[in-house]
Amino acid sequence: MIFFQLNTLALGGLHFNVEALAQLRYLSFFFFFFVLNLLTYFTTFASGCLHTP
Repeated sequence: MIFFQLNTLALGGLHFNVEALAQLRYLSFFFFFFVLNLLTYFTTFASGCLHTP
């Protein structure tokens, strides 16, 4: 009985780790696109400032 409980606990921890990894990957993708948009915005802003006399 104790072995069964430990086994389910280990499986639950593994499932939790997979869920956390999926959330972390989603957050990293969101952060990457956010930084990419920020960089493109700043580069276009800088080029506009440089092009204006």
